[in-house]
Amino acid sequence: MGPLDGRITLAVTGTAARTIVIGQGDNVATIESDGPAFVRWITQRGDWDDLGVKADGSPSALAIARALKVY
Repeated sequence: MGPLDGRITLAVTGTAARTIVIGQGDNVATIESDGPAFVRWITQRGDWDDLGVKADGSPSALAIARALKVY
C-alpha cells in the first residue's frame, strides 16, 4: 500500500450523518455507509461487503480506507 494521492470522502448517512474527508487534492475515492455500519467497519468489527458499504474509486485509495482503524 502506497501513499494517498488525493482525498477520500466518507459519507455517513442516517442518524449522525456527516461527511468526513481524509487527505487533500482531487477526490480519488468515495465511500458511503450508514452510521452503524461505519462504526463497525472503522473499528474492524465488520467487512464492507457484509455491511452494505458502497465504495468507488482508486483501488489503492480504497485499500488505504479499508485499513483505517479506530479503537
